[in-house]
Amino acid sequence: MSDTLIVLSVQSGFDASTLVNCWFTLVEQGRSVTVATPKGQIAKPDEGSFSAARIGDDIARRMNLQEQLEHLDDLENPRSLERLSLVSINLDSVLLIGSPDNLPQDLQESTALGNILKRVNAQNGLIGAVGNGMAGLLPARHEGNWLFAGYRLARPDNAMLCQQLQENGAGLAALTEPVVIDPPLFTAGEEGAVRLAAEFARTLKRRAALDKNQCGSSSSCG
Repeated sequence: MSDTLIVLSVQSGFDASTLVNCWFTLVEQGRSVTVATPKGQIAKPDEGSFSAARIGDDIARRMNLQEQLEHLDDLENPRSLERLSLVSINLDSVLLIGSPDNLPQDLQESTALGNILKRVNAQNGLIGAVGNGMAGLLPARHEGNWLFAGYRLARPDNAMLCQQLQENGAGLAALTEPVVIDPPLFTAGEEGAVRLAAEFARTLKRRAALDKNQCGSSSSCG
């Protein structure tokens, strides 16, 4: 089975609800999930993950979210982006998740992440990014040019990130369009994270079924 690599920022942290929703949506579709961070350091939820502004005043919901995070064992033992960029790994998709409050500068400046994205893109894999996680798309370059120039992306809330994406050649959707699919890219604002995860997982499942059917009718599949 191919893996989906979920990439998290150590510097900015991640939104707990977004990670949990994406993780369990993928797993429920039969996906194997691997977590990676810069240098394999442990990433933590950002400070606002359990705030009333994010998840309301429901104490039971807050406790449930914390419990779900505790079940994500890979969070305590993430893979290193730098090492993954140097070895062969069975990946067909990458999902970038950041914090709604801060840009993940460590992902934005990660040559290793850029190389992983280039590899997945070259192998016709899927690449997804939620909110400020879209900053992690920026290091993917080929001969100095941004790999995703000309693609259409969801518009993040961060004005600086919007400017950086546009300066590199991205087209940004209106705020009324929270999820944008421009294959191989799946992007969403924070409010579109649940829908993005569902579309991402369904597309991967369809691809896997198609590959299985093709192998079933071909003697070249091993």
